[in-house]
Amino acid sequence: MNVFETASPRILLDALKASWAVGDVRVTLSKEGLNAPLVDEVANWIERIWEKVDGAVHRIEAAGRDAAQPIIDDALELYRLAREDLKDGVEAVRNALLERINVFMSKAVDLILQSMKPELLFGNRTLHVASVAVGRTVTLGTSFELSLEKMLSFSADGELSINVQYEFGKP
Repeated sequence: MNVFETASPRILLDALKASWAVGDVRVTLSKEGLNAPLVDEVANWIERIWEKVDGAVHRIEAAGRDAAQPIIDDALELYRLAREDLKDGVEAVRNALLERINVFMSKAVDLILQSMKPELLFGNRTLHVASVAVGRTVTLGTSFELSLEKMLSFSADGELSINVQYEFGKP
């Protein structure tokens, strides 16, 4: 059975909230991420850019992808300015932003999967989930610009194709 699940606004906002905790100067990132406290200037750029990304996701939810384009353009312009301003610190900005995008996407997919029913009632018998496969692949790379585009496209359509196999018997 193929099921198309859509990320509700609540799911997207919860995923966005989770992404804010990553790359914060008060939070240590994973071993693959940044482990040292971020300098104020780098942290400032991360927060300024992510505020725009946050605004774009909210605008997409309220009025659609096209209405959010000016905010997206602002985020990309801020990132360009950060690259010019920081030189050496731009990698820390890029890594923190990419980790936030990754957290957003992972959290959204997790929340969509958690919203699915683990069992269905068929007459007087119960079908239990035997397997689940997610049909949409979102590959995030090392480019902030491309990863942001994939994140915002997902926010705009918010749809996952999920193949769920149910069986009779015990879960």
